[in-house]
Amino acid sequence: MTGSIELAKRIEAADTRLSLEMAEVSRRTGTDGAFSMRVGSGAAVYCGPGAPMTKVIGVGIAEPITDEDIDRVEDAYAATGEHPGWEIATLGDFPSIRRLEGRGYRLQRIEMVLGRDLSRATLIDPVPADIRIERGHDDEWARISVAGFAAAETVDGRDAPGEQYDSSMLERVVRQFAGIDEVRRYVAFLHGAPAGAAAARVDTGVYQLCGAATLPVFRRRGVQSALLSARLAEGRAANCDLTVVTVEPGSRSQANVQRRGFVPLYSRLVLARET
Repeated sequence: MTGSIELAKRIEAADTRLSLEMAEVSRRTGTDGAFSMRVGSGAAVYCGPGAPMTKVIGVGIAEPITDEDIDRVEDAYAATGEHPGWEIATLGDFPSIRRLEGRGYRLQRIEMVLGRDLSRATLIDPVPADIRIERGHDDEWARISVAGFAAAETVDGRDAPGEQYDSSMLERVVRQFAGIDEVRRYVAFLHGAPAGAAAARVDTGVYQLCGAATLPVFRRRGVQSALLSARLAEGRAANCDLTVVTVEPGSRSQANVQRRGFVPLYSRLVLARET
């Protein structure tokens, strides 16, 4: 599998729909000022101050970004005081990146999108006998997700370069995420103890891996690999032909999924104005 513009369009469209759903849940749960708006083939969403899903996603890939697009987005966010990131696929329209830079946006970070073929011909490793993966434990899923994501990952003794959020923010995001009907939630039990949590979503044949976390005391014991195996099997059972995940470059998450057959498809540049 190799990255292509058509494949990137498919993945960006799925992520756009997920962001729109997150904005709708934010509105339903009373997040002040929550909104979404279409921007070309992508969308701008506001899910609360500092929320990871407050961003512009899916733009600049199916069609160029215009000055009118930027004006509309800036007007929409003006009342919130937020300066959201524009997530631009590197397989997209390069002049769109230059247009954002000309308007004062600067590179904040880079994300990597990796994928794996889910056809029947590809092998999926079994879940180890000492780990059990179950669905339907929403309280445990929420608790582990918050605690696991709040404990910073390290790479060679350094904090990973990704975003960091405090527990209160994570609790709000996890509650909102649980309100999306298409999201599947998983809990891993190691020797009977709840140890890890993960989520995924099916979208038009794309199986999106939506994050996984392990409690620090249970790390390096195969929990992440077991959660990945269980989700890959479910993605195949759901007749998805492609599974995708977004990771921070150089992170342990990237190393883990590449060992399991994922390959880099493209990157996203996240551009934002300084607050």
